[in-house]
Formats: sequence, structure tokens, C-alpha cells
Amino acid sequence: MDRAEQLAQKRLDLQARAADQRAEIAAIGTELYARLGAADRMISIAGAVAKHPIVSIAAIGATLKLGPWRILRWLGKGAFLLGAGRRLYAFVSKQRDPQP
Repeated sequence: MDRAEQLAQKRLDLQARAADQRAEIAAIGTELYARLGAADRMISIAGAVAKHPIVSIAAIGATLKLGPWRILRWLGKGAFLLGAGRRLYAFVSKQRDPQP
């Protein structure tokens, strides 16, 4: 094997190694992006609570006054109605504007 072939082989090896490293960095970046996204949402919620403390106080007061089980029952019903409303809206939108 002459010098040019050795250099060509070394270049191919380095390119393969670099591709593997890029793939590994991309995988780490994707995982990190998901984790930082969750942290960013928590910071946003904390900022909203800090800007409007009366909402938090009202929620705590309502929980104490009405009881946590009643509120959980209402939240469950509200979540069901919200989901049903979203599905109905998607269905009506699809019927109104069908895709070819």
C-alpha cells in the first residue's frame, strides 16, 4: 500500500468517525432539548404565578373552601368536556374543508 492509499484510507476512517460523533452529539442534543423544554415550561409557569399571585391565592382558597375531591371531580369533568370539544371542532373543521 503506497502513501496515497494510506492517506485515502485514513481520510475515510476519520470521516466515518466524525459521522459517528455527529450522530452521537445529535442524540444527546435531542434529549437535552426535551429536558430543557420541560424546565423552560416550569420557569414560565413560575413566572406567571409570580406575576399574578392572586390567582394562586384564589386557587388555594377555593381548594380549602370546596375541598380537593370536589375540585378534582370538576377538573375531570372539565378535561372530558375540553377533549370532547376539541374532537368535535376537529371533526367539524374536517367536514367543512375536506382535503382532496
